[in-house]
Amino acid sequence: MADVYSITGLFREGIFISKFGGFFTSEHGELEGRLADSYGHSTIKGKLGETGLEFDKCYDNRQFRYSFTKHESGIWIGEYIGSGGRASPKINGSAWCKINIDWENLDFHYLASEERTTEEEVVDLLIKTGRLRPADS
Repeated sequence: MADVYSITGLFREGIFISKFGGFFTSEHGELEGRLADSYGHSTIKGKLGETGLEFDKCYDNRQFRYSFTKHESGIWIGEYIGSGGRASPKINGSAWCKINIDWENLDFHYLASEERTTEEEVVDLLIKTGRLRPADS
């Protein structure tokens, strides 16, 4: 079963601070999702633990490795390193983020249905049977 998280944060490159946001799913500590920032859309893949968060953020031709530790305040504090292209072969900086679990224990893999249904009908069924609910319920 997978959990769905939202993620928002900031990263610093030199004197500039940029915002990012997105979502990821996590199952058995493995995460996969998407982010958006001032450089465009990216995919992320990595690991989530109770006090550690690591992921590779990939744009079309650039990759960055993010590594965070959870602070007692709930903010994840970390750093990144990556490829900046020909003009700047290596980029690194600081990063901060907050993650929120929005949906937990999603189980779409084992949905038994006698007839073909739309996605909306599947979601309605999961809500009615208690198999799909926000994490704060």
